[in-house]
Amino acid sequence: MTAADGDLQDTVARIWRDVLGVAEVGPHDDFFRLGGTSLVAAQLVLRIRQAVGARLSMRVLFDAPTVAAMAARIESLRAAPSASAPAEAPIPRLRRPGRPG
Repeated sequence: MTAADGDLQDTVARIWRDVLGVAEVGPHDDFFRLGGTSLVAAQLVLRIRQAVGARLSMRVLFDAPTVAAMAARIESLRAAPSASAPAEAPIPRLRRPGRPG
């Protein structure tokens, strides 16, 4: 299912409210200040992917941590030509000290 362009911010805000368990989410509220954690982020990104059909990575919450910024990122992904629009780059894995990489 794909959200209509005019409803994209509303769709993103509704998913944020559901996943974060908060009554209100404004377009410029920060995910982390609303109590977002890595576990919640994984659930949120999955729900956004399912609702709007965008290929988002977890990194989107660090680069676009507000409803407005996330909706803008989704719009830019939709506008990009599909042949040259790879999925967002994954967050690089950190090496643990004392373990081979």
